[in-house]
Amino acid sequence: MGRLPAALWLVASGLLAGAHASPVLGLDASKRISQYRLRSWSLDEGLPQSTVRAITQTPDGYLWLGTLDGLVRFDGVRFSGPASWPGLPRVPSEVVATDSRGRLWVGCREGLFRAEGDGFEEVQLAGERISDVAALVARAAGGLWVGRAQESLLVAGEDGGIGVFVDRAGQTIKGVFAAADRSGQTCFISRTGVHCLVGDDTQLLVARLEIAPQGSLLSSVWIGEDGGVWVGTIGEGAVKLRDGVVEARLDVAGGLEVGTILILMEDRHGVLWLADGTSGFARFAGSRLERGLGLQTVQSFFEDREGNLWIGSNSEGLVQLSDVPITVYSTAEGLPLPVVHSVLASGHGSTWVGLEGGGLAEIRNGEVAQVFGMADGLPSLDVMSLAEDREGRLLVGTAGGVVRREAGVFETVPVEGSPPAFSLFEDSRGALWGGFLREVRRFTDGAFRSVVWGRDRYVGAISETANGAMWFGGSEGLLRWSAGTGEAQAIIADPPVPLVLALLADGDDLWVGTHGGGLGRWQGESGYSSLGRDQGLCDDDVFSLLADDQGHLWMSSNRGVFVVETADARAVLDGSKMELTCRLFGRAQGMRQREASGGTQP
Repeated sequence: MGRLPAALWLVASGLLAGAHASPVLGLDASKRISQYRLRSWSLDEGLPQSTVRAITQTPDGYLWLGTLDGLVRFDGVRFSGPASWPGLPRVPSEVVATDSRGRLWVGCREGLFRAEGDGFEEVQLAGERISDVAALVARAAGGLWVGRAQESLLVAGEDGGIGVFVDRAGQTIKGVFAAADRSGQTCFISRTGVHCLVGDDTQLLVARLEIAPQGSLLSSVWIGEDGGVWVGTIGEGAVKLRDGVVEARLDVAGGLEVGTILILMEDRHGVLWLADGTSGFARFAGSRLERGLGLQTVQSFFEDREGNLWIGSNSEGLVQLSDVPITVYSTAEGLPLPVVHSVLASGHGSTWVGLEGGGLAEIRNGEVAQVFGMADGLPSLDVMSLAEDREGRLLVGTAGGVVRREAGVFETVPVEGSPPAFSLFEDSRGALWGGFLREVRRFTDGAFRSVVWGRDRYVGAISETANGAMWFGGSEGLLRWSAGTGEAQAIIADPPVPLVLALLADGDDLWVGTHGGGLGRWQGESGYSSLGRDQGLCDDDVFSLLADDQGHLWMSSNRGVFVVETADARAVLDGSKMELTCRLFGRAQGMRQREASGGTQP
C-alpha cells in the first residue's frame, strides 16, 4: 500500500492541502502567514469595543484585553466586561500584564490597578495615584516593571509593595514607555535611548541618536531568545542591538512598507513580528520579510501559552493566528489558479501540482518554485494526471495528451487522438498505463495502445495489487485485468459498485473510493464489500485515498478531508466491529473550504 511518511497531499475543491497528523506548538515559521488559521472578533462577534491596545493571559487561561472602553476578559467563546470588575474604573485600559505570581495588572491614565479576589485594588506610590502608566512588564526575577510616560520607573515586588527603581549607583530612569525582561536581560526605552540593566547598575546601552540619527523617536523594545535587543523606531524601521552595536536593521530599503515600527515581538521560534499601526504588520523569519494579510491598524501582539498569536487593532477588533494540521496552497501562495486536478510528491523532494487552466506547478521547500505552461511544452493548460516512472521522469497527463519531462524538457508521449488523460500509473514491471475516454491504454512500442475498452465516459483510477492484478476504476465501476488472459472483468457486487473515483492497493486487497457508495474493499475470495455513513464513515463520497505510515486511511469528500484507522475499517468490514471512528478535518483544521474534488489520479 503506497505510503507517505511525513505529510499527505489532497485536492480540496481545487485547493491543494497538505495534512499533517501530528499537532504543532507555536506558529510553524516555514509556512506563509496565509497558511495559518485566522479567526477574528469584532462587535458582531461580541467584542464590546473594537480597539484592543494590549493583551495578556492569566494562569487560568483567560485572555485579558485592554480596550478604549475598559478591561475585557475572553474565554475563547464569550467576552466579559468592561463594566464587570469591582474596583476598576471603566476608562481606556492602556496596558495589561501578568506578573510572576500570575496576578493581573492594569495600567491607565487614571492609575495602576491589580486584581485581588473578585475585583481590583488601586496600587499607589506613597499614598499618591500612579498615573500615565505606559508600560507593564513582568520581571524574570519576580514582580513587575512599571514604566511611566513622564515620571520615574517603578518596580513592584512579589509582596505587592511598589517603589521607584534606583540602581546601585543611585540612578533611576524617567519617561519609560516600553520595557522588556527576558533571558536574563532587562531593557527599557525612554526618550534618551535604550537602557539596560547590567547587574545592579543601569547602563545607557545606546543613545537614541545613535540608532536613529535623523532624530526619529524610539517606540518599542524586545529581547530575543538569542540575547539580541530589537528596537522599533518612528521613521527608521527596526534595529537589532548586541552589546550596544547595531547588528541588523530592517527598514524601507529592506522591504518594510514604511519606516515606522510601533510594536514588535519575537515568538517562541525566534520569528520577529512588527507593526507600524497604520498599514498592517509583517513577519521577519530568518532572512525573509513577509507582509501580513488584511489587518491594517495593529496595536498589540501577544503569544499565548499554546503558541497562538493574538493581534489587537485600532477599530478592527481582535485576531488570532494559529497553526493547523492542514496546509493550503492556492493563489495567495503563488499558484496561478486555484483549481487543482492532481498532485504528486516526487522522489526528488518536489511536489507537482496539476491545475485546471493553470498548467503545472512545482512546490519545493514549501514555496511555489515554478509554473509551466504551453510555452514550456505542455499540450494543454488543463493538467489532469501525474506519475513518476522508476527513472524519476515526470509524466503529465493533460486535456490534450501526455508529455514526459526529462532533463528539464517536456517531450510528447504518442497517444492516438491525443485524448484527455484522467489517470497515469506505472506498474511493478515498469509498464505505464493511462486512463482515457472510454478506454485504458498501456505504453508499448513507443506509444499508448488500447488494452481495455469501455462503454461510458472515462477511467480515472488505476492500481495494482501485490498479486499482479491491474485494477481500473471509473464511470463503469471497478474492473480487474489479468495479464494471463489479457481481458478485463467487471466486478459484480450487490449492491453494484458505483462510480469509482480512487483506488489504493493494500497487499492483495484493494481499497475503493466511490461516489455515493462509501469506502469499498476487494478481498480475494470474499469479494467486494463496503462501508459508509451508517458504519461511521464521515461521508458516502470518497474522492481520494491515501495511507500513511501510522496505520491510517485518509480520504476526501465534499464534507472535507477525513481519516480512519485502517485496522478499524477492516474490522467493520469483517464484522468484528460495529462502527468505526472517523475524524473530519474542516475549516477549524485549516481548510479554507471543506469541499474536495476527485476523479483524476493522483
